[in-house]
Amino acid sequence: MPENELFRMNVHTKEIHTPVDDDYCLDSRILPAVRDLYNKNKSQCNRFINPYGLPVFNPNDRRYYVYAWHTKTDPKKYFYVGKGTRDRYKHILYEIKDFRTGKKKSNSRYKWFSYLQEKYGIDCEVVLNGLSNYESIIFEQALKTQFSKDGEALLNVEGIPFDQLPDGWQDRHAEKRPLIENSYLYRRYYDYADIPSFDTVKMDCLSKVYFYPYGSGRDEDVEIEETLIKGWLIDTSGKLYTSGTAKGVDSIIVFRYLSEERYRAFKDLGKQIYSSSDVVEFLNLGWG
Repeated sequence: MPENELFRMNVHTKEIHTPVDDDYCLDSRILPAVRDLYNKNKSQCNRFINPYGLPVFNPNDRRYYVYAWHTKTDPKKYFYVGKGTRDRYKHILYEIKDFRTGKKKSNSRYKWFSYLQEKYGIDCEVVLNGLSNYESIIFEQALKTQFSKDGEALLNVEGIPFDQLPDGWQDRHAEKRPLIENSYLYRRYYDYADIPSFDTVKMDCLSKVYFYPYGSGRDEDVEIEETLIKGWLIDTSGKLYTSGTAKGVDSIIVFRYLSEERYRAFKDLGKQIYSSSDVVEFLNLGWG
């Protein structure tokens, strides 16, 4: 296979479009713990291991370790896996500090780190040490894969399958339809039992609404839906608010994408959450 074909990979997750079926633990000097976990998850691991990016295996340099951060709960809930030397594992604590001091306000992963520390307390364990750099890369990926299989919600992005990525990393507008983020992280760490869904449209909640911003999701279909709903509000003397948290708002109309974080915040305020497509269908069916 040409090398340039192998390098076709997702820029964020590093998933290889055309993974190879190599065995990266054939060398007998590789630690048994590395080989065992890799062989258990080989096919999945190979989706994220780029053989052209692997360092040369050097059994005489075993300075590396693989670590895992978890909540101080019983049982533990693992939320991040990494590799490094010396005190590399402490970066989580630095990132929490940066978030809390305002340096990383826009980073959702740091926000999660901070939340988990505040609610549960967090700690780190070295899962395996005395590794070469080569072994640490293999074992790190194998551990991410195993944790994901075991139901952990990891905040890593590299080495994570698309359908298990943390909040905000999926292609939000791929299908160009209103959607609410279905976040496993929220059910794992906030103990929500329900899965977010749009409410059934009710006439008595449509006269006082807020259009949730849709940013890059704006297109001709959105404009048509927006125009139709705005026209109906004018004809029926309804009110369009400029803030979704306003006390008078009865419903939030989502034209493209709503994160689960915002969904939960609106629901806590007693707001109904409607899909713009459902609203348009409701108005067409009921009012011509």
